Parts: sequence; structure tokens; C-alpha cells
Amino acid sequence: MMSTSRPLLEVHNLTVRFPLHEVVAVDRLSFQIARGERVALVGGSGSGKSATALALIGLSDAAAVVEASSRIVFDGHELPALDAESPDTLRTLRGNRIAMIFQDPAAALNPSMSVRDQIAETALVHGVSPAVALRDADVMLARVGLHSALGHAYPHELSGGQCQRAMIAMALLLRPALIIADEPTSSLDVIAQAQVLTVLRDLQRETGAALLLITHDLGVVATTCTRVLVMHAGQLVEDAPVERLFRAPAHPVSAALLRAVPRLAVGR
Repeated sequence: MMSTSRPLLEVHNLTVRFPLHEVVAVDRLSFQIARGERVALVGGSGSGKSATALALIGLSDAAAVVEASSRIVFDGHELPALDAESPDTLRTLRGNRIAMIFQDPAAALNPSMSVRDQIAETALVHGVSPAVALRDADVMLARVGLHSALGHAYPHELSGGQCQRAMIAMALLLRPALIIADEPTSSLDVIAQAQVLTVLRDLQRETGAALLLITHDLGVVATTCTRVLVMHAGQLVEDAPVERLFRAPAHPVSAALLRAVPRLAVGR
């Protein structure tokens, strides 16, 4: 039986424009995510995936305009209204109740701080004491498979996969209700990609957080999510359970993305 509880995230008529370039990056997008649900937002380059993610947490590019008719409701909070009327409240939600894992961890991490200190800082800005923040950072480093010695390293001393694990530790430190992961494995090799996805999936299940995974790779979706939203030219063109989309995609864009998934050839 499906739950009748209110969705954790409700997006209604989200429209993001770049007036300078006369581009509509996101065009009247609407979807919902339930508590604990694992949803993929997929599409080709330029389909509007990342513009959607940044709009959800109020971090859109300075050149972007989120239309006033857009509604983003997270756990009962109207996020665009909070951004305008109470930015401090929105900052409290970010990192605490909503966490973001960015596409390029090397760019997202502070090069002048050790990994351990950066993870702990997430807790410090939300009122956790320094001693507890550092203790929790050490626990999370272990949970994502990073040796404690690596916590004292700086981002440039780590591999791409290690940096992404640190980003996951930072994102999940305060056990958020929603994790937004924007192409979290796009810059990693296949082995590191599988390891990072396993860590992310295991921690998501452990914490009960909902996951919005943004990717162009349906191979990643197959092992991580239960539902898929397919975007094309800023619009939502398909919303389906993973199994149904892989079995019988309803839209040509979904079918094209499936054809792009590498497959092992057996025989000739």
C-alpha cells in the first residue's frame, strides 16, 4: 500500500531562465520525492539537470532567473520564499536537512583546509561543539572507507575517488533528509565509480535519507535508484520506475539513453 504522507520534496512549475542568452534551462518542471525514496534525474548534456539541482537549494548561477511562478516545497518549507524573506533559515536547512554532493569534488573542497577539518566544519556551522564535530568527522571518514591518516591530508593529496568519498562524508555528517548528488561519479574511473556508489547507497539506506541522483548514465541509475525522471530540453518527458523504464521506455530520449549504456558483446 502506498503511503499517503506528504512528499518530502514537491517541485511545481519550476522554470529557470538565462535572459542574457535567451535560454530556458528548466521549463515548467514538476515532480515529487517521498521520504527515503531514491530518484534519478537523467538526461543528456544541456537538458537542465544541474540547473534544476542548483535551483532546488537556492544556489543558481547569478545569471539565472528562477521564475516567480516556481514552487519548491521541502518538508513544508517554501524554499524560494525562504531565500527571499529569511536567508538565514535557508542556510540552516542546507547541510543540515538538505545536502549537496557536487560534480567536481576537487573544486568543491577548500584547498587550504584538511579533509577532516572541512567535514567537521559542516557540523560547526550548525552549532555542534568542536570536540563533537571532530569526533563525528572521524566516524564518517571511517564509514566512507578513508583511513584516519587521510583526514589530515589536503584535497590535492587525495585521488578523485577519495575526494568524492570525503564529499559524501561531509554531506551525510548531519544525517540530512534529502541528498542531492550532481553527477557524483562522472570524473572517476569505473572501479572508483562503483566504490563511491556503493558507499553512497549504503549510507543513504542507513540514514533513511531521500536521494536525488543527477546523471546522464543509466548504468549508474540501475544499481542505485528505484525511479527515474528523464529530462530533455528543460522539460520532464518521462517519470517511471527503473525496471519499467529499462524494460519499455516510453519516450525516444529514454530509449536513446538506454542505447548509450555500454554492454558486453557475447560472440559475434
